Parts: sequence; structure tokens; C-alpha cells
Amino acid sequence: MIASILIEAGLDPLVIVGTQVPGWPKHNLYAGKGEWFVVEACEHLASFLNVKPDIAVITNITEDHLDYYRDLDHICETFNKWLQGVKPGGVCVVNAGHDHCELKTTAEMIKFEVQDRKVENTGQKFIVEDEVYDLLIPGEFNAENGAAAIMTAKHIGVSSEVCAQALKNFKGTWRRFERVGLWKGADIYSDYAHHPDAIEGTIEAFKEAFPKRRLLVVFEPHQRSRTKELFEEFVGAFDGVNELVLAEIYEVEGRNESDDISSQQLVDRIKDRDVIDNVFFASDYDAIEDYLRDHIKPGDLLIFMGAGTIDNIARKLV
Repeated sequence: MIASILIEAGLDPLVIVGTQVPGWPKHNLYAGKGEWFVVEACEHLASFLNVKPDIAVITNITEDHLDYYRDLDHICETFNKWLQGVKPGGVCVVNAGHDHCELKTTAEMIKFEVQDRKVENTGQKFIVEDEVYDLLIPGEFNAENGAAAIMTAKHIGVSSEVCAQALKNFKGTWRRFERVGLWKGADIYSDYAHHPDAIEGTIEAFKEAFPKRRLLVVFEPHQRSRTKELFEEFVGAFDGVNELVLAEIYEVEGRNESDDISSQQLVDRIKDRDVIDNVFFASDYDAIEDYLRDHIKPGDLLIFMGAGTIDNIARKLV
């Protein structure tokens, strides 16, 4: 969203992000010639410590990548180390609603906050600093991302009007609430969510946008260590869906992990809670397709979630 605003403002930034953006010829790269370089950094293996920004934007901090980090305190320590690398005269743009960490920096801190958020059709309207903004895509987390982009852009001199126009035109990205097509009368979506917090937020976004439709989710856990460390969080992340299919855990290439955790254990634990109508363990992709053919109904929403190759099934079906 930051990139979209800067492009709308005519600043022609160089941009590298971790997904594909519709309309960008190089997909995740926008090869602008302007003075601003926008990069989506990742905390995995503390790799973002190599980025020394003029503006550091933190949308949220949560427990993840626990194959590297000891715990949330270790993650917070690393984020604070990153903030120490903000260049002199730089700023930190942070979420006023997230207090998981006590952020420490000598740089100026700008806090963003979403107010009066309202769902409108499949989009939303919200207020940032007394200005009204529209987004075509739903989800509280998307509104917060929009607010972060607004505050970042305004800091470098972009007007509220340009910010509003850019966000109003923003259509989302690949595998983020992406509608893939229609199958057996059901709308097929693909989403990259693979952390419990992201799963909960995405499911809530679908329920806001389509409150009267049945929601079927096919989820492929990503990485055994994440599934094991956040097991109970995953168990409760799918409340609100009508049917849930869990594929076996996606094996991440190049990482040596124990095999003492399986999606079958997640299925058993979720069934014990008796919150979701149908919960099914699929040992392979063929089993997923067989289940869906028997259970999908016209008008359903079918969401494929995960950071692995589960997206391939969504595209195969349509």
C-alpha cells in the first residue's frame, strides 16, 4: 500500500515486496527511478537487521519463527535492535493498538490508528487523523496496513487526497484474499495466511464481507516447528468456519525438523472442541479434492490457506 500511494503521488519509487502485485510487469518488483526505495523486510533469521532504513514501519509483532527465536521477548529484542539502525533523522511508524513489545528507539516515533471502521459490501471505510478512507478489500488488518501507509506517506509530504485515491484503487495482491474463480457454484479464494493470528484475521474478514455464506477452509500448515510451537493457537484459529480440511504439514526445503507432529493431531484436537461442523484430515491433495467434491455447495466460499503449494489446488479446480 505504501508503494501504491507513492506511485499515485508520482514519486516513482523502487519497490521490492514479498508477493506479486497485479499490473506490475516484474510482479514483485516495481523498477521506479525516484529517490525512495520501499522494501518489505522479514524478521526470519533476523535478516531485517541488514536493512538500515530512513523510515521503519512496524505493522505488528507476534510470536513466529520460533525455530530461530527463543520466545516473544527475543523477537522484541531483535526488533529494538533493528530500530537502533534507523538512520539519523529517520522515523519509526508503529501500530498504536499493538503493545506486545516495548519499542525503544531514539528516532521519532509516529503512531498510526484506525478509527470508526465500517464494513461496506465487500470493502470497508475507516478514519485516520479525521480523514475518511475507502478500501476495496476487507479485514481490520488491511485497514491497519492502510493507516500505516497513510502515516508513512504523509510524513514525506504526500497529501491525504492522494493517499485516499491510491487506497481506493488498491485491489490487493497475489494470494492475499485473492479470488481465483468459480467451481461448482462456489467462489474459490487463495490466501497466504499461515500463522494463527493471520488465519483468524482472514477468516474474520471473509465473515465480515460475506456474512450469510457458508465458509469452507482448506489449510496446509507450513513448517513442523511452527505447528508444534503454536499448536494450541492453531487449534482455536478456525472458529467460525463451517467446514475445515487440514492437509498434512508442508515440508520446508532445507530445514531439518522432527516428525513428531502431524496435522492429524490438530484435527483430533479441533474435533474435541466440537465447534466446527466437519473437520477432515487429508493425507494428500487427492483426498482434499475428493472431500470437496462431496461437500461443496453452490454459493459456498472455499478458501485455500497456507504458504506452501496448496494454492495449486485452488487454481487446478477452476
